[in-house]
Amino acid sequence: MVVHPGGIWLALYIAVLCALSFDYFFLLPYRTFRLAGGQEWVAMVSFVACCVVVGRVAELARRQARQAEQRREDVERLYELTRR
Repeated sequence: MVVHPGGIWLALYIAVLCALSFDYFFLLPYRTFRLAGGQEWVAMVSFVACCVVVGRVAELARRQARQAEQRREDVERLYELTRR
C-alpha cells in the first residue's frame, strides 16, 4: 500500500497552521504564540497528531473510492462484452 506523500504533507501543513491559530486566538495568554505549560504542549501535540490521522484516513478513503470506480468501470465493460 503506497501512501500519497502530498496527503501527508498537506495534513501536516494544515495541522500546524490550525495549531498555531488555536494557540494564538484561544489559549492564554491571548494573541501570543507562547505556550504557558505542559498541558498546552500536550494539547498541541495531540491536535497535530489527530490532524495527521484524519488526513491519512481521508487519503485512504479517496484511494478506495478511486479503486471502486475503476472496478465499476471494469464490470460495465465486461457486461457490454457479454451482451454483444
